[in-house]
Amino acid sequence: MAIALAAPAIAQDTYQPGQAIQYSDGSGWTDAEFLRLTPDGTQAIVREKNAFSTDGFFQRAVSLNRLRRAGGQPATAPAAQAAPRPAAQAPMPAVRPPTPLAQTSGAPRSGDYNVYSYGRPSNPIRLGRINLSGGQYRFYNNGDQLLGQGQYGFAAGTVTWRTGLLKGYGWGGAFKIDGGGREHVIRLNQVTVAMNSR
Repeated sequence: MAIALAAPAIAQDTYQPGQAIQYSDGSGWTDAEFLRLTPDGTQAIVREKNAFSTDGFFQRAVSLNRLRRAGGQPATAPAAQAAPRPAAQAPMPAVRPPTPLAQTSGAPRSGDYNVYSYGRPSNPIRLGRINLSGGQYRFYNNGDQLLGQGQYGFAAGTVTWRTGLLKGYGWGGAFKIDGGGREHVIRLNQVTVAMNSR
C-alpha cells in the first residue's frame, strides 16, 4: 500500500512501507526506512540502525519536510503558510523510558493515557492520548482531534484492542503498574507506551 503525503509538507512524493529514505536532523542526512505516517498524518515513522537497542534498530517520528528519497534531493513543496499555533496546552508530565514489564495485580484504570514514543530514551515524542472507559477507547492526536475509537478488553496482564484503529495498527497491550500504583502503563510496541499517571 502506497502512502501519499499531503501538502504542505511534501506534495508530490509517495512513500511505501519498507522504502529506503533519508531524513535530516539539521546536521546532515541519515539513512532510514519508511514505516508509516503518525496517526494524525503530520509525521513519518522511520526506522534506523542503532547498535544500542535490543534488536539493532529504533523508530522515530520525523517531520515530513525533513524527509527525502534515499540518495535523492529534498522534495519540493509549495510555500507553506505559517500554521496557526494551537491553544496552549498543559505541560507534559515528566516521563521516563519504559522499563521491562512485570506481573501486575490490577487492570488498567479508566481515564486518559498519554502515548509516548521512545526512539531516543532521553527525548520521547508525545503522539497523542488514548481514553479508556468501560471497555471502549478513543484515540486522539495532540490537537485533541478524535482519530479513531473501538473496543478493548483486558485479561492475563494484557490489553487487547478488539476493534477499531488500534487493532488496525497491530499494537500490543502488555500492561504493568508502576510507581506504587501511580502509573498505569500499556506497552503498545517496542518503543511506544501509553501512560496514565496520578
